[in-house]
Amino acid sequence: MAMLYDDAPTNVAVAIVLAVLALISFTLRVWCRFGRSAWGADDWIMTFAVVPFFVTVIGFIGSSVNGIGSHLTRFQVPEKEPYLSEALKYYFIFQIGYILSIIPIKLSISWMLIRIAEGRMIYILLQYVVMALIVMINFLTLVLILTNCKPIKAAWNLSLYIGGGGYCRPLSVLENINYVTSSVNIATDWITALMPIPLIWNVQLNLRTKILIVILMGLGVLASVAACVRLGYSVKPNASLDFTYITSKVCIWSYVEDAIGMLAGNVATLRPLFRRFLDRAVRTKRNRSSCNHPSAFGPEYELPMNKRSPMKMPSMEAAEASRARDSLLSDADSLKQIIHRPERAERPGAANIMVSRQVNITYE
Repeated sequence: MAMLYDDAPTNVAVAIVLAVLALISFTLRVWCRFGRSAWGADDWIMTFAVVPFFVTVIGFIGSSVNGIGSHLTRFQVPEKEPYLSEALKYYFIFQIGYILSIIPIKLSISWMLIRIAEGRMIYILLQYVVMALIVMINFLTLVLILTNCKPIKAAWNLSLYIGGGGYCRPLSVLENINYVTSSVNIATDWITALMPIPLIWNVQLNLRTKILIVILMGLGVLASVAACVRLGYSVKPNASLDFTYITSKVCIWSYVEDAIGMLAGNVATLRPLFRRFLDRAVRTKRNRSSCNHPSAFGPEYELPMNKRSPMKMPSMEAAEASRARDSLLSDADSLKQIIHRPERAERPGAANIMVSRQVNITYE
């Protein structure tokens, strides 16, 4: 049996979908970075977030299955009362997992931005301040959650709390801490999401890079919006009157912020993968076009200067090799090159690969 009423089924579905997406994105990140020997500090930091993130998933699903998301009145039936203690236990696990995962997720993204902003001290110092705030405020919240009840299991064992064998601080204490933590996280999220704008303001970028940057910034803004919505439920008046239902609103938006943060941090490293698929699609399209318009010679031949045999142009293998080398760069590395060498992006004809063909036709 389970307490899947009201919002609880939706919570479970959202938890599973976002967990699968986060796992896929992290797996692709490992494949891209290890496969190109580009594993760095930000990758290690994100790796440290994986285990606590899935602790968050377990806590969220477990609390939802046992009643978080259902209205409190549903627990008034005698056979449903035991579910409340289980729901509170998984909710406690969820809180610990969320804090232990959100710290490395945010630090990983900040560290990646520090690498991109290499040499620009104002942006580097700004991200160090952001990282310090993230660690301090979330660590403080973790300590307060762990010490909120004495003994600690009084946080979910209602018999201890009601029977006088345990003590917990008033609910308003955690609500106030949640308010402060959410405010700091929102501020740091917006700073991190919008920081790429001044870095690339005067740089001309190709369409692919622009689209990728817009997607990444959109994910960052979405995480910030999730934190804002969560804050609205955190300060909702009389929330304790329907604790299990209102708490689920805080949980789901906290979880969305966590999962979207992991997705954004992982997707930022997948540019080589995107490029590979796009290049393959372009080559497939060109091959189909060549089949529709066959030629006696391959693309490496040009028209002859005279009636002798066709003159073979240099092989395109060098161009393909150069393109492959360029695809080894992660998004952060390639963006860093653009930022620190903008003249190459602005000056026509400054690309690494330039193919020119000359056609001479003579008449007799």
